Amino acid sequence: MPRRKSPRIHVPNAYSEWEIVRSAIFSLLLVAYAGYSVFVGEAFVPGRHQGGMSMTGIALAFGIAGMLCGAANLVALIVDHFDRRDNEAMYRRFRFRTQVAGWTLFLGGMFIEMSD
Repeated sequence: MPRRKSPRIHVPNAYSEWEIVRSAIFSLLLVAYAGYSVFVGEAFVPGRHQGGMSMTGIALAFGIAGMLCGAANLVALIVDHFDRRDNEAMYRRFRFRTQVAGWTLFLGGMFIEMSD
């Protein structure tokens, strides 16, 4: 007789209040700085030894896209906390993809700015 699988009990992700508040604050700051950078026409990226750099033009577009991916990543954590459905794998994939895309775009913008 075939063995029956026991039903899997779903336990939704639960993040601490600090993680949720931190994600909300940082996502709002990223969106606000991206909006300010669009308004001003440049984004300043601080540096350790040389004071930093300003991204303008196409590099700014890449940087802003990276910031918005970062904000989407942080908002996904908040949504995942309140979503009780059995779809944690979807949120993990989304957060991984937005993290990779965000860093790739932002660093790409920095490299474009340095090459000019």
